[in-house]
Amino acid sequence: KLLKGGTQPYTIQAHLYQAHLLTELKHRIANAKSGSERARAAHALVSFAFRTQMMLDSTTRATLRASLPPESIWWISDSYLVGFGGTQLLFASGSDLSELKSGEARRQMQEFLERMANSIDEPEIRSEAESQLVRLAYIEADTARAQLLLNEMLVESPNYPFTKLLASRYAPNRPLREGAQMPAFDFAALPDTTSRITNLLIVGKVTLVDFWGTWCGPCMSAMPELHRVYKLYHDRGFEILSVAADETPETVARFRAKKWPMPWLNAFAQYSEGVNDNPQLTALGIVTYPQTVLVDSQGKIVAVFGPNVEGLASTLDRLLTR
Repeated sequence: KLLKGGTQPYTIQAHLYQAHLLTELKHRIANAKSGSERARAAHALVSFAFRTQMMLDSTTRATLRASLPPESIWWISDSYLVGFGGTQLLFASGSDLSELKSGEARRQMQEFLERMANSIDEPEIRSEAESQLVRLAYIEADTARAQLLLNEMLVESPNYPFTKLLASRYAPNRPLREGAQMPAFDFAALPDTTSRITNLLIVGKVTLVDFWGTWCGPCMSAMPELHRVYKLYHDRGFEILSVAADETPETVARFRAKKWPMPWLNAFAQYSEGVNDNPQLTALGIVTYPQTVLVDSQGKIVAVFGPNVEGLASTLDRLLTR
């Protein structure tokens, strides 16, 4: 309210109050007696920074990153924070900018992201803000602006994770896109890694090809829904092929024995967490997990899902009644 006062005394008073609250919230994080108390204070700081359009320095961002891991419940307790998503200011996981329903909220978001992109001197973090601008443009159905911004990122920062992520989701020639044929693949089967799983095994069935890892938090969150949908639709001709991007087949075997049975087709792709070092996964454009691709009985990609499989059941109802 002070910032909206417009006059110089109001602005000075607002900035003083802003600085006071920032110091107080940092103090609360530093002196928290438990992880939940620390996370609550970090959430308050993030919320305050977003609401007042305040830029945070790299030290504060690092503190937040340590205090509020991506799996924290505090990331999903506020729709605006969920909507803001991926930037290093918030470190959210599996976010969706479409949570920003109103045009005014999206306008404010765009202005804030542009400020971040223009003022942050850490190139990778800047590219993250730029990637959110691309996503926001797609949500606004401004494909010309989105493509222009993406092309600039592909030229200026082609090797940064967020550029690769955008390319995997929006580049016109990306391998996994709706309407294209599922690219050829050949993975070691599980549990018998001497056998192979290829495209030929899923011909004639509607199949969800699920790229996941035992180390991946969002993959764990998707497990209940995958099991539910498999139970409902398997007898109608639906199959799941889960490709585990993991260090060893034994890791996957232990996970299936102790946590989720995954009673469908399973395959293995050698992968070192944080280092996308599997050429098959790279060729398919897999840069984030989970990545799930719904393929029809003719081998054509019907839908590509990210961290969740929202809408999968309704799509299966349509495909399996033909």
